[in-house]
Amino acid sequence: MSTRWKNYTYNKHFVPQFLVLGMLLSLIMASCDRKKELIPSYLHITKFSFTTNFATQGAATSDISDVQVYANSQYMGTYELPVTIPIPLSGLTYLQLVPGIKENGSPNSRIPYVPYITYTDTIILAETRVDTVRPNTTYKPNAFFPLIEDFEDQSVSFAKSGNSNTIDSVKIITVGNPELFMPGVNSKFTGFIEMNGTNFPEIFEITSLNSYLLPNRGTDVFIELDYKTNTFVQIGIYAEKPTIYEQIPLYVLYPTDTYKKIYINLKVEVSDFDAGVKSKIFFGIYHNDVNLQPRVYLDNIKLVYLN
Repeated sequence: MSTRWKNYTYNKHFVPQFLVLGMLLSLIMASCDRKKELIPSYLHITKFSFTTNFATQGAATSDISDVQVYANSQYMGTYELPVTIPIPLSGLTYLQLVPGIKENGSPNSRIPYVPYITYTDTIILAETRVDTVRPNTTYKPNAFFPLIEDFEDQSVSFAKSGNSNTIDSVKIITVGNPELFMPGVNSKFTGFIEMNGTNFPEIFEITSLNSYLLPNRGTDVFIELDYKTNTFVQIGIYAEKPTIYEQIPLYVLYPTDTYKKIYINLKVEVSDFDAGVKSKIFFGIYHNDVNLQPRVYLDNIKLVYLN
């Protein structure tokens, strides 16, 4: 009888050559497939165009700085507009472009603006090709506007508060004045504050004529406005609480030579209010510089949230 099998030692790490070749081929094919999957299509997204129903939503002014991109319901990232981005898809693709803003004017707080409608489209993407999308948006049907002050009726829905110690008031400038905000069919008047006093320090403060019952359950509540100013302007709310009339500063407008749009979120401040607490909006200027004559332009002041 042969003893050849008795002298054979089995190596458990030994892999037959045909299996090695098979695994190598599988890896190569998988690598090829991955490379094919990584060939992207490209999407160029322009800035959003924005429209409104002027009668119910006020002027169509916006500063949509960002977009959240979804392709076939997959999140592709948040980008500053305009932008060209790779999309790892091809063929028929469902797009959702969510308009975003700088909350409270901060570049470090970029959020979707919930009162605006998400833009949707279905396009055919192709590998390496750049497709351009020109999104548009408007306010959602359930956006509610307790306050719209655009001065177009040549009246002012703000009055001086008890903190004011100046004779100055809100004036209205009109067509022909070079400081008018975006002259047009629905923009013929702008609010203007000019402080001329010399009895320093001077305080100019106005509050909304009406009080507003705002959502207090973590709901986004925004003050929108267009402004230009050569001095600092404090914006805030007065909370009409049962035992105190509380002043709550929200945001300071910084001097700017050109008009800017701002979205100020009141959510944090009003979330803890008890039921029934109403608020007034205020604008305040502290003037203590003999070399400066404060000049502030305000337009399209809106209070907006989803109903």
